Amino acid sequence: MCEPTTIVMVGMAVASAAMQAKSQRESAKYNEEVAKNNAKINAIQAKEALDLGEDEAILVRQKALQAVGYQKAQMAANGGVVGVGSNQLIIDNTLSAANDDRRTIRNNARKQAFSYTVAGVNSIAQGKLDRYQGDTGAAASLMQGASSAYGAYNKYHSSGPSVSTSATT
Repeated sequence: MCEPTTIVMVGMAVASAAMQAKSQRESAKYNEEVAKNNAKINAIQAKEALDLGEDEAILVRQKALQAVGYQKAQMAANGGVVGVGSNQLIIDNTLSAANDDRRTIRNNARKQAFSYTVAGVNSIAQGKLDRYQGDTGAAASLMQGASSAYGAYNKYHSSGPSVSTSATT
């Protein structure tokens, strides 16, 4: 039969290991959930970047069409023939520059959306890694606790119960 101190020590080692394992698993689950939420936010940000880019591209087109209208009005007011020769070249250059700007705005929006998408993918991967590390850490804690419990038990059995050697008279 084991002495009470050994039983308590074995019980404490097992309980401590179980608590540590549970804490590691819960922490890992929490980190994984945070990563999933971050990925959802990244997806929303990616969509917003694309939407904002499209809105800006539309605005550039509207401003270009206004500029062309103003140019045509000025050309006509000055007695020029609209849509012919250098007057048409001016209009074409205005529209070409606007199209270049729109393409640049859309490309920048795609790049920004892609960076948000990559951040979301990385967040999910980090969450999975955190979960794996938490699970393996929990398993290691349980094994260490079992080893400690066995060590305490084995120590008792190898040294035997403590017996007082002093004689009372």
